[in-house]
Amino acid sequence: RPPEFRDGRAASYAVIDGRQRLEALEEFASGRLRLDDDFRLLEDVDDSQAVLLDEFAGGRGRFGGLTLGELRAQAPSLSYRFLDYEIPVTVVDTDDPELIEELFFRLNEGVPLNPAEKRTRGELLRSHVIPLVRNDDMFRCAGFRNVRRKYEDLLLRLLFVKSREGTIHDVPDMKRTLIDQFASSFRPAFGESFSNSERDNVQRTLAALVDAVRPTLEAMNEIFDEGDALLRQQSTFFIYYLVVEEFLRTGEALPTRDDFMRFGEDLGSLQGREEEQLTADQRDALEYVAPLRETTTGSYTQEKAQILLRYLRGDLTVV
Repeated sequence: RPPEFRDGRAASYAVIDGRQRLEALEEFASGRLRLDDDFRLLEDVDDSQAVLLDEFAGGRGRFGGLTLGELRAQAPSLSYRFLDYEIPVTVVDTDDPELIEELFFRLNEGVPLNPAEKRTRGELLRSHVIPLVRNDDMFRCAGFRNVRRKYEDLLLRLLFVKSREGTIHDVPDMKRTLIDQFASSFRPAFGESFSNSERDNVQRTLAALVDAVRPTLEAMNEIFDEGDALLRQQSTFFIYYLVVEEFLRTGEALPTRDDFMRFGEDLGSLQGREEEQLTADQRDALEYVAPLRETTTGSYTQEKAQILLRYLRGDLTVV
């Protein structure tokens, strides 16, 4: 929540880091939060953590479970130690939301933030990527949930491929460093800001990339069911995306969901067969279910997508 001002002075502040700790302190001070049952003063225990665990496992400390009011009644001096404690606070005076967000991420480097959460920061990315995912529901057909910005990160990968002019015939490598560099190009360097012209150029680039991937995503939402089980994996979603994009590019009639499902069924019918019993097409088709040797290497994804494309065009006979 942004800070509030009264008579030119800050009446409340936006918390960059430490909000949960402040809320816990406020709740304890107001009597809504009790001390844990195993709460103990440091002077009550040995320095040895092992001894502490053995001695007090399952036990209750003499102040355990008390509210601040109850603590004041039993040990007034201890309650005053809490009330008199001064919380160290660093105030950041800025009107730049990019700086505030960057500080948050740098302060939380010790927390295992995933790549998606790191990449999708920045006002320009937020204003374009997040609304597409949450409001326009561009990944409605995805069979996996949007946990920790999976959809936003997948959209960012699709935008990256489009920025490299990638197609089913030329899928670029998607190594983590390359995706990170791409994402960082849409926000200014730490402590800096875009000029108006730089901001306009970046915004136009991002909007053009979004417009380029939108038709394929919309077509997939028409072909597949909401939360479709055929699209349970992000890697599968990307392969299907490349195939549908190619059909749109060439103007061919789009395949149906049944066509994709039949491909999986036909592949299943080949499992367990001896290699000498397989035709050349069948051996090619089985490469589709071979494990990805390196998921960030574009050539492996490209190979699988082209196998599926051949099948859907009738150029690959599996059964």
